Amino acid sequence: IEDGYRILATAVAPYTSTVTSFTGERHYARVAAFDGTSGQVLLGTESQDPTAWESIASGVTPESPRFTWFMPALLFIEDWDADERTGALTAYNYELDARTTIAEGVSSFDLTSYPWEGVIYTVPKGESRGIWFSRAK
Repeated sequence: IEDGYRILATAVAPYTSTVTSFTGERHYARVAAFDGTSGQVLLGTESQDPTAWESIASGVTPESPRFTWFMPALLFIEDWDADERTGALTAYNYELDARTTIAEGVSSFDLTSYPWEGVIYTVPKGESRGIWFSRAK
C-alpha cells in the first residue's frame, strides 16, 4: 500500500452501486461476493470502514436491495434460484436487527406509498401465483 490505495471490495457485481437509507442514521448496502448471478448483501453505516460491513443475507441479486422510506428497513430477494428466477422477499429492520420473510417464490418487487405504504410483489408460479401487496407496519 505504498501508493495509498487499498482494496475495499472484490467480486462486486458490475453496473450496480451502493444503496443508501432514507431514515435515521445513514446506512449503506451493496452486493458483494458476486458469483455472476447473486451474492451477499453487506450493510454498514457512514462511520464504518466498508471492509467491516456486516453480511446480512446471501443469494441476493445485485438489483434487489432497496431501503424503504417509511421505516428503517432494507428489502431484498434472497436465496435466489437462477433456474426458477425466484427467491424469498425479505425485510431487514436494521434498527431492531430483525428480519421477516414476506413471501416465498417472489420474482420481483417494488415499494409503494399508494394507497398505503408497503411493497407490491410478484409470485409467478404455484398456489400463491399473482401480484400481491404487503402493507408496512
